[in-house]
Amino acid sequence: MRLIYHVLGALMLWIFVDALAGWFVHDPNAFPLSITRVVTDPMYKPIRGVIGGFYQGPIDFSPLIVLLALSAIRRAIHPAAFDLPKPPN
Repeated sequence: MRLIYHVLGALMLWIFVDALAGWFVHDPNAFPLSITRVVTDPMYKPIRGVIGGFYQGPIDFSPLIVLLALSAIRRAIHPAAFDLPKPPN
């Protein structure tokens, strides 16, 4: 579980770098987008398919949605990852 927890954290950092680089690098074939998009595009594609029909504008919300989903998964496995007792409800 610890490995999954840390891999999800690294993936969240990777998505953040991709989103930040997308603001400054406008050529998708240029560094670092050429590297980050290999990992992130398969995660973004289903979300873009769903929200593409509702919203078409200059802002891409798919990285934010993926980050929120990964954050929820990390929060769900956090007690199990470090063998901590679950907090009372």
